Formats: sequence, structure tokens, C-alpha cells
Amino acid sequence: MNQSVLHQLIYISDAAVAVTQELLSAIKDRAQKYNPEKDITGRLLATDRHFVQVLEGPKDAVEALMNNIRQDSRHQNVRILSLRPADGRQFVHWSMGVKSYLDAQEEQDMIQVLNMYGGCQSFTEQQISALEFMLKKA
Repeated sequence: MNQSVLHQLIYISDAAVAVTQELLSAIKDRAQKYNPEKDITGRLLATDRHFVQVLEGPKDAVEALMNNIRQDSRHQNVRILSLRPADGRQFVHWSMGVKSYLDAQEEQDMIQVLNMYGGCQSFTEQQISALEFMLKKA
């Protein structure tokens, strides 16, 4: 395992394709194969329009994965909200946890907040903190 300093990266992107349960399952399956060998953990939240994700791991591995995500045709308008050293992992048991908000009748508040933030191009520390909270509690 890479022994470099643990970092946490949070990004938001616009979905460039239809977000379905099948798509999210494919993303999760790929992450569960790729992330453990790179010492990456994290959580992905998705609506029908946006992805919000936290990645944790060695800085070089997190940045390399972020470069892959930027090249992924399923994402557009990728915005990094934060990249910083972390004292410890928040998602230690997940190579990648995935939570979808695709049901319009369920979790309307979360869907509205994620879609509202998805329309932003820049973020305040308060907004980043709110997204971090949602990633932890989802």
C-alpha cells in the first residue's frame, strides 16, 4: 500500500448520460475492483443530473483517479470542491459506497439540495461543509 499522506477530495459533476441504477451498479463494481489496490475509499451520491463524490487515499492515487473521472464520458463540468490532507478515513469500510437519489418521490430534500449545488460553478466553505455532511449521512 502507498504510504503517502492521506488526502480527501470532493468533487461535483454534471451527468452527461442518463443516470440509472444499472449505471451506478457498473460504477460501483468498477470501483470495488480498482479502489482497494490503490488504497482508495469513498462515497458517491447521484441524482438524475449530478454526481457528488468524496475520495480518500494517498494524494497521488486520488489525483490519478480524479484524472480518470475527468476523462470519463459520463461526467461533464467536473468541479473539485476540496482537496486536502485528512487525519483519518471517514469511509474506511467502503471501497466505494453508492447512494442514488433517482426516485422522485423519495428524499426530495436531498435531491433538491444536490441539484441546486450541481448548478453552482463555485462554492463557499459553508456549501462544501453541507455537501460533506450529506456524503457522511446519506
